[in-house]
Amino acid sequence: MKKIACLFPGIGYTCDKPLLYYSGKLLKSLGWEIVPVQYSGFPSGVKGNAEKMRQCAQTALEQAEGILRETDWNEYGEILFVGKSVGTVVCAAYAERHCLKCRQVLFTPVEDTFRFAGRNSIAFHGTADPWADTKTVEEACGKLGIPLYETAGANHSLETGDVEADLRELRKVMKTVRKYVMTETETGRFTEMKIGILSDTHDLLRPEVIDALQGCDCILHGGDISSRETLDRLEQIAPVKAVRGNNDKEWAEDLPAFLDFELGGLRIYMTHKKKDLPGDLSRYDLVICGHTHQYASVWQEQAGKKRMLLFNPGSCGPRRFIQPITLAILKTGPDGWSVEQINIPHPAKEKTPRIAEGDIHRQVEIVVRETQKGLSFDRIAQKHGLDPDLTEQIVRLYVTHPGVTVDGIMTKLGLLGKL
Repeated sequence: MKKIACLFPGIGYTCDKPLLYYSGKLLKSLGWEIVPVQYSGFPSGVKGNAEKMRQCAQTALEQAEGILRETDWNEYGEILFVGKSVGTVVCAAYAERHCLKCRQVLFTPVEDTFRFAGRNSIAFHGTADPWADTKTVEEACGKLGIPLYETAGANHSLETGDVEADLRELRKVMKTVRKYVMTETETGRFTEMKIGILSDTHDLLRPEVIDALQGCDCILHGGDISSRETLDRLEQIAPVKAVRGNNDKEWAEDLPAFLDFELGGLRIYMTHKKKDLPGDLSRYDLVICGHTHQYASVWQEQAGKKRMLLFNPGSCGPRRFIQPITLAILKTGPDGWSVEQINIPHPAKEKTPRIAEGDIHRQVEIVVRETQKGLSFDRIAQKHGLDPDLTEQIVRLYVTHPGVTVDGIMTKLGLLGKL
């Protein structure tokens, strides 16, 4: 199993200084691939200035993005981020942005670190650190469940000025790091996460959808987002992984047509249309597509292969014909994973066409035949006692989709087929 450890330095505390240098040496001896992340261009007078600290973190994060752009995280069975000072903000923010399942070693974290850091971390702090208040660090670690190791009287470099004592403390710190990385994660294969899955929002984020996504660690969008504003609004709730749909035009040129990634311990493939899925899906746990606006959950199992869930969250955007409004919540944890369907009630103002009793397939055939004769939808509805709204939708589908079959119309109406 391949293991990668990335070192994120601080302001003036480079990867060749004790905490990061010996962490890299230790991890390399344990079989980890070491990737030092370097950045520059920080302003002066950062200490004690929250605004400048955030500017530094943002600058460093964008440089880290460039350095790590070609890294395929799916190649690694274990990922470890080791950060120092502002580097703890950068590594925690990067992990959140990319929804990475990784552990983090946080050397002398600052207040902003805890905006992103998760409980699968350990932290080291000096009680005389002028860059971070001890009480603030203690409260943040306690709230997040992060083990905190304090060095009495130590500064922002975890040093006290007593050389022999500092060397003993450095050795103690390295032993703690070694024990941390050698210990199995408490949740086994699956990381405890809440993940929102939705598709085909078509520039509409209903209040009920926003409410359902609260508390998510990540959001997956299967395409047909239709605007950058919708994507930005989702990003305010949680980090988003999204693919481009057929209705996502010039604004979405930077969105991929598909994504292949690991999240919460699951190997996931996502694209907008089912027809664009690769032929061999046996390596995946979950395969997500959208486009049809129909919720579907189909387990597939091949001889000698693990089970895979082929999944469509439906649509929670503008209502399409008589289809339900849906999204899903994926939960992973120590006991495995599950997907819960979330149904959004139709607003009272959204009128539901009435389907007459009897063979709906036959009713669609009648509407198609009468449309071919040149009859208007209201005349067809009156002649055959059909619901006018449903009849109008059938006629519109037939006219706007040349060559569409009766089964094709029923599929688009949500009355036939799923994926």
